[in-house]
Amino acid sequence: MIQGTPLDRLELPAGLDLDASLARFSRHGDDLMDRWDGHRFLRPYRIDGEVGAVWLRRTGTDSVLEVEVSPRQPTAGLRARLDSMFVDERAPLAALGRRDPVIAGLMQLHPGVFPVRALDPLGALLAMVTAQQVNLTLALTVRRAILQRLGRRMALGEEFVICPDPELMAAATSEVWAEVHLTRAKARCLGVLGAAVCSGALDFEALESASDAEVRARLTELPGLGPWTASQYLTRVQGRAVVVADDLGVRKAVQLAYGLPLMPLASEVLELTSDYGAAAFSAQQLLLYHLSRMSRTPPTPV
Repeated sequence: MIQGTPLDRLELPAGLDLDASLARFSRHGDDLMDRWDGHRFLRPYRIDGEVGAVWLRRTGTDSVLEVEVSPRQPTAGLRARLDSMFVDERAPLAALGRRDPVIAGLMQLHPGVFPVRALDPLGALLAMVTAQQVNLTLALTVRRAILQRLGRRMALGEEFVICPDPELMAAATSEVWAEVHLTRAKARCLGVLGAAVCSGALDFEALESASDAEVRARLTELPGLGPWTASQYLTRVQGRAVVVADDLGVRKAVQLAYGLPLMPLASEVLELTSDYGAAAFSAQQLLLYHLSRMSRTPPTPV
C-alpha cells in the first residue's frame, strides 16, 4: 500500500493518447526522475517551495488516472498543476490544421499526442542542461548519475523518484562533478543554478506570472543557460505557445514533416511556423513525436 495522500483521480483531456504523450519519458531509458513504465508515471514536484512526489497510474479506463502523493500534506497548488500537466490545445490545433495541411496530416496520423509539462522546474532545467549538445541517451546516463549523487530520494510505497537537491548542487566540488562525467561548463552552470534556487535569487513561482521576455532574461542571467534553455523552459515547464526553433530535434522534425531537402536554419523554422499561434507547443510536440516514430521505423525490404 502506498504511504501517501490520495488526491482523488485525475481526469484526462478527451482524446488524449497516454502512451504517445508519455513516450518521450521512457524513450532513452529511466532517469529515476520522471519515470514512465507504460502503466505508472512517477515524478517529483516542486511547487510553492514544497518538494514531493506524485504517482499516477492507469485505472480501467484511459480517461482517468489514479493519483497518490507523498508527503501526506501536499501543497494546495499541486491539484492545479496536475490539472494542467497535459497541455490541452485541441481547439487552436484544429484551427491550425485547417490552415496547414502538414499539421492536419500529422493530426490524423498521430491523434491524441498532447504536450506534458514538468512538475519540478529545477529537475526540468537539470534535464535541459545535461541534454545540451550531446546524445540524449548519454544525457540520460549523466543525469541519472547526478541525481544519484546530488539528489533527494522520495519513496512512493516500494517505488521511488529522485529530484535534484539545490543545496547539494551548490556545494558540489569539481571532483564530484567530474565523477558524474559532467563538463566544467555544465558543472558551473548547475552549481550556480543550485545556489540561485537556495538563495531565492531564482524564484520559480515568480516566473509563472512573468512575461516570455522576462522569463528569458531571468534565466539567461545564469551562466550556461542560454536562449535554447529559456525557450525549452517556456514550453516544457510553463506550457507556453513557443516553438524552440534552434533545437536540433525541432529542425529535423520540421525538415521531415515539410519534406525539405535540407535541415532548416532556426530562422527558417520560425518563418515556417509563424502561423502556429496558440497551438505552437502542441504542434511542436506533434512534429517531434512524428520524428521519433519515423526514426524507429525499420526500412522496407527490397
